[in-house]
Amino acid sequence: MTLPDETTYPGAAVIRPAEVADAADIAQLLGQLGYPSGPAGIASRLERLSASAADQVLVIERDGQVLAVASIHFMAYFHRGELLCKITSFVVEEGCRGQGVGSALLARIEHIARQRGCQRM
Repeated sequence: MTLPDETTYPGAAVIRPAEVADAADIAQLLGQLGYPSGPAGIASRLERLSASAADQVLVIERDGQVLAVASIHFMAYFHRGELLCKITSFVVEEGCRGQGVGSALLARIEHIARQRGCQRM
C-alpha cells in the first residue's frame, strides 16, 4: 500500500515532509531536547537534506502548528546485505506528549522504512 506524502490522522493532524517554512517550529522543538539551533540553521539543514535520497525529515502538524519532528536516514548494512532505517532525531512538543502524536509519527516512519525495503530500524 502506498501512502501519499501527506497523510491525515485522527484529530486532523497531518504527517508530511518538513519544509523550510517549518524551520522556526523545528528549532523550538529541538531546543526542548537541549539542541538549541536557530531557524536559519534548521532551514539550511532542511535544504541540504531535501537533496538527499538517503534522508527525510517529517513533521506532524495540526491547525498549522508543528507538533513533532523526526529525521530519518537510510543506509546499507554492508555486512548483513540489508538496508537500515535510522531515526536520527525525534521530538514531540512537550504539551502534546502522551497523546499519540509520537506513535503516529513513528508508525509513518515504519511504513516508509518497509516501503524502502528496510529489514531493520
